[in-house]
Amino acid sequence: MRLNKPYQTRLNCGYVWIIGVYFLLISPTLYGFDPNHNTGSPHCYEPKNDSSPIDTLTKFGLTIQVNGQNIVVADEDLPTRVDWKKAQTMCGQLGNGWRLPSNDELDAMYNQLHLQGQGNFYPLGYWSNQEVDATNAWVMYFLSREKHPTRKLMPIKVRPVRTP
Repeated sequence: MRLNKPYQTRLNCGYVWIIGVYFLLISPTLYGFDPNHNTGSPHCYEPKNDSSPIDTLTKFGLTIQVNGQNIVVADEDLPTRVDWKKAQTMCGQLGNGWRLPSNDELDAMYNQLHLQGQGNFYPLGYWSNQEVDATNAWVMYFLSREKHPTRKLMPIKVRPVRTP
């Protein structure tokens, strides 16, 4: 390990600070920091082959049923939390019809995947494609299954979906 500053070192997926006799491990993605900043050490989201993390997260997908229709859910979240507008843009850039899920699709993801221990979902919020008004959109929290209007400028997790 290379020391970046006194008493601080970069690990594969976070930082460790020595505070007295306590150690504090912080994941950069937990607080919305860019995990791919250049520190000269391996990164949490560094791909193991030539494809980018966004290429691999939609490689296979998980299938759910919503109102009698099959929906494919990406294997993983997008690598960083983003605002609502950027979430829509990033999903569209994946191609093949990838998009933000609706509220019904988030409910189905919760019931059919999360409750069954599948999908490795983040316990906090995921963007929905449904707006509340000009400044807010719906976010579903997988910890409590609640949906809340959230300011579109907030960085929130994204799990893309598509219709096969």
